[in-house]
Amino acid sequence: MPDLFPNVYTVTQITEEITQVLSDAFSSVSVEGEMSGWKVAGSGHAYFSLKDEKSLLKA
Repeated sequence: MPDLFPNVYTVTQITEEITQVLSDAFSSVSVEGEMSGWKVAGSGHAYFSLKDEKSLLKA
């Protein structure tokens, strides 16, 4: 019987794999969009979103 899940990763392993792929693909990137939803948390960290006509990226 074939293995139903041949590539089983731990959470740490898959996180490291994803981080590596994204780091390689986007080592230097600029993003253009409209900033919205600016909030400063009690901790002093600022949160906002970048958006365009079709998508929203939380930062």
